[in-house]
Amino acid sequence: MFRQVCTTAAIACLFGCGGGGSTTSPVLNNTPPPANGISVDNNLFAPATKTVTVGTTVVWAWNSCTDNGGYGGGMTCVQHNIVFDDGVTSGVQDQGTFSRQFMTAGTCHYHCSIHGALVLSRPVNVRSRPVSRTPPRSPTDPPLRPRHSTLPPWRS
Repeated sequence: MFRQVCTTAAIACLFGCGGGGSTTSPVLNNTPPPANGISVDNNLFAPATKTVTVGTTVVWAWNSCTDNGGYGGGMTCVQHNIVFDDGVTSGVQDQGTFSRQFMTAGTCHYHCSIHGALVLSRPVNVRSRPVSRTPPRSPTDPPLRPRHSTLPPWRS
C-alpha cells in the first residue's frame, strides 16, 4: 500500500510540475529621460550637473530597475526620491518621472533623502535668459541704416 501511495504521488508531481511552460524575462520598467532630462539610476544622478535657462522644465526619469538574472524570478527596482533645498520633493518612487520648472536664476541643490545627501547631492544651475538689445528682424524689414553717418555733414 505504501508503495502505491508513493508511486501515485510521484506521478502527480511529474504531471503537475512538468513540461510545456516557457520562461520570459521580466519587462524592465525603466523610463528613458528626455534629451534635457536627468536619469535617476542606482545611487547616481546622470548627468551630475545640469545647466538650464530660466523657464526650463527638467524631467527626472527613474532607471533604477535591474533584472535579477533569473535569481528570484523577477526584477529589483530601487526606491529614490528627489528633495530640493527649498522643500519641493518628488515623493518616494522606484519608477516613472518627476518634473520641475525653474523660474528664477541661481543654483538649486537636490538630493536623495533615502540614500543621503552625501551620496546623492547634485545642483541644477539656472541661468537668466540673455537680454536681446534689438528686436528680431524679419526678411521683409528694410535694410538697417547707421544712426550716425560716418560722412562729414556737408557730404551727406
